[in-house]
Amino acid sequence: MTIDGSTYLNQYAIKNPKSYKGFDKALNILKQLLKKLQESYLIGSCVRNLIMNKETNMFSIITTASPELLINTIPNLINQKGRLVLKEDGFIYSFITFSQDINPENKTEFYNKKIADALEKELFTLDALVMSPKLVINDLYNGIEDIKNKEINLVSNANSIIKDNPSTMLRALKYWAELDFNINKQLLRSINHHYKLFSHLSSLHMASFIRTILKMPNGKKVLTYISRNDLFAANYDYQLLVEKLCKHEELTYVERLTLLYLNIGSIPDASFMTEEEQIDVSEHLLIARLLLNQTVTPMIVYNIGEKILLSCDKVAKIYKSKYRSQANRIRKLSNSKVITNVRELNFTKLELVALLNGERSIRVTPILNILLERVINGDVPNYNKFLKKEALKIIDEMNEIFNYEEPDYPISYTDDMIISLKEKYEKEYKFLQRVYLNDEKSLYDLSAVERHQVKEEASNHAKEFLLSTSQYKVLQERGLI
Repeated sequence: MTIDGSTYLNQYAIKNPKSYKGFDKALNILKQLLKKLQESYLIGSCVRNLIMNKETNMFSIITTASPELLINTIPNLINQKGRLVLKEDGFIYSFITFSQDINPENKTEFYNKKIADALEKELFTLDALVMSPKLVINDLYNGIEDIKNKEINLVSNANSIIKDNPSTMLRALKYWAELDFNINKQLLRSINHHYKLFSHLSSLHMASFIRTILKMPNGKKVLTYISRNDLFAANYDYQLLVEKLCKHEELTYVERLTLLYLNIGSIPDASFMTEEEQIDVSEHLLIARLLLNQTVTPMIVYNIGEKILLSCDKVAKIYKSKYRSQANRIRKLSNSKVITNVRELNFTKLELVALLNGERSIRVTPILNILLERVINGDVPNYNKFLKKEALKIIDEMNEIFNYEEPDYPISYTDDMIISLKEKYEKEYKFLQRVYLNDEKSLYDLSAVERHQVKEEASNHAKEFLLSTSQYKVLQERGLI
């Protein structure tokens, strides 16, 4: 069935002027290729969105033009994962080329067959639509009727399509979440019947589906359906995740993504997130892992802040039922903070310089920050005489480490000496970590992700320095460090 698409386009221009510019550019490309005697059509979701009067920024173009001709005709084409793509003014134009084995005696029949084959590959009737440069829409599978009836249907037998391509089930559920259409009863029965085929899909595929529908208008309804009907029962981790997402509706979008990525262990693709969301999710993921493996300290509360810690504590508890919530401890430590920044120390930089005999070295900042940490952790009261005494102690610790002198003769180590040396190494290693860590400018203004990177670098620097002398080589040789 063919219909005139000009009416749809005129209505689209009024309701979606921004997306209309993309359509106008796409149609101009079709006309350019027509001048080169090449047949080209808009195909798939962009035509569906035109019918639905829905915004779009992606346009698929199927054409008889060869890749070489496309490159010569359209400037700025790039090869993206094996497909030629044009990115311009926020729109993406993706090109699909017909096979080149043209039968010159019957081009019309050949091209119609190729169009039919291309539409069948779209799988869903609402995407099995093409529009020509003359605005004629070809609807071989009654997709427009399904759009009007708000029904999600396949172009052919559901059972055979799902068996050949199990990801079709996720696409149907995604359309349900995105469009708020009803899934055709036969298709829904097939999805319920073939639920075990979800186990054939990769973890990343499943994760991508869940994070995609989290923001969709009908996402909650779809997740609830999956949960109640145990659709992901063959993929237990994801069935459990969906049940948790349904149970805890109070979670924010960032918290939901954090729960998802805790489940798979990483953020496999952040391209769908805004830069701000990417930073927030990365920070939440790192802090949630921290809470799962460590008891909150006053310094952690100082560095990270109460609000985000409570948010990550909530996610950690949902993720791991055996995790003991630290919310009360976080609030208590936050309320009992004795100091909020290094300027509140009752010990000045000038006083420290005096202790260093007037030396304004790189040791000043690390020492002040170590003092800050010890005050926050309650190891030292924030009084001048105690801080001065602690500063002298830190200076002595630094001198002992940095002024180490190599022995004049080899040392023969007993087992007791090895134990004592290991304890000394661990003490100096932890101390040096703090020194190198606090050498970083504005450490406490960094994000959690950046702090983690800095801590990794500080640990490496500490180990490298201690192993640059001979005293700990014996520990390394015996595999003790």
